[in-house]
Amino acid sequence: MADTLPHKKKIGFVASGGAAKAACFHMGVALALQRKGFSFRTGLEREHTPRGLTGREIEVLVGSSAGAFACSLIASGYPLEDIYRSFLGQRNASFPMLKYDQMLDFNLRDTLLRFLPRLPKSLSIRGSQSLEAIFQSMFTANGFCTTNKLERYLRRQLLPSNNFKDFASELFIVTTTLDNPGRLICGPRELTTHHRPAQYFDAETRYITEVEISHAAAASMSLPPMFKPYPLRTSDGIVWTFDGEIRKTLSTHIAKDAGCDLIIVSYTHQPYNQREDIGSLIDYGIPSILIQAIYQLVESRIINSREAHDMKRLVIEEIKAFAKKYSIDDEARDDLLKSLSQKLNFNPDIEYIFINPSDREEDLFFSDHFNLSPTAMEKIAESGFRSAIRVLKNYNFTFNEPVAEQQAV
Repeated sequence: MADTLPHKKKIGFVASGGAAKAACFHMGVALALQRKGFSFRTGLEREHTPRGLTGREIEVLVGSSAGAFACSLIASGYPLEDIYRSFLGQRNASFPMLKYDQMLDFNLRDTLLRFLPRLPKSLSIRGSQSLEAIFQSMFTANGFCTTNKLERYLRRQLLPSNNFKDFASELFIVTTTLDNPGRLICGPRELTTHHRPAQYFDAETRYITEVEISHAAAASMSLPPMFKPYPLRTSDGIVWTFDGEIRKTLSTHIAKDAGCDLIIVSYTHQPYNQREDIGSLIDYGIPSILIQAIYQLVESRIINSREAHDMKRLVIEEIKAFAKKYSIDDEARDDLLKSLSQKLNFNPDIEYIFINPSDREEDLFFSDHFNLSPTAMEKIAESGFRSAIRVLKNYNFTFNEPVAEQQAV
């Protein structure tokens, strides 16, 4: 039986990482959302006409790694179908298809030229000349490629503006700091986090507004060891950053802090479930085993987070039932629920919809993460579309008639 969701005041879309494969998957999900009656608030603010509060417009976009790329494209104002045509390399697209020479900028300088000078330093830091120390010193390169060309591709060919504040939607891009544990979240405004208990918030996480979109996305996409960490110019100076999902897998709290009460999450981390005609991953080598290990780790973190959210909801409902059974005063009950909800960092009005591949999508697991061929990208986007339709059919959305924005204030 489908769950009925009431009219929502603000909707957010959170897109995870996973290289080019994830970006295509997110676009398929976005197209399915559009098919189901949702729309994305996109383009520049000055070009955007006043909207009606229909309960179906997605206003907040949160992207990490490949999700940062996908959300930047969506926020830019291109029709979703046009973005899809670009992925397929069609000539009638509004912007050129991403090519390998724009994605893979080989980091020859840091890979080769800095090896010998850094070897003595590496050995001295480790305080040993053992075989292990010598072996580790051979990996002094800080990344095989850089995301510099990806930054230029976004800045020169895609984005109508490079300023977060110019866009109609609220776009947030997540990065992880390299030299100090924490995150930098780039966006149009600094979100309030003082309401969140300390145990639920990373003290080293900061919202910043001075970084441009293309640089924030390039930093978020710098997945080690494939890509070298990316330098962001902040008000505190240069900060080296890398992949936005290193520290936290799904940054749903950003959409929550932005005031969203419906948060739609798209991610591709679905571990392989053994199938007889495919067999064991033991026969597919280190890459497949490594991907399976990463996917299982990520999936466990997502499942634990979802179970924690469901458990909080059960606790709140149990207290309500207990109060009713023993005729506890309504005011006392409400005070207790309010206090407990704050301590648990739980808002009962917020709904989450998680969209990911089913465990039958083995072809998606084995597909290349960096394959830019139109055939591969089309297949992955179709998987995202199917996955979203499969999940969304479990919900009934009570989309209200448009309400004038000035009347709703």
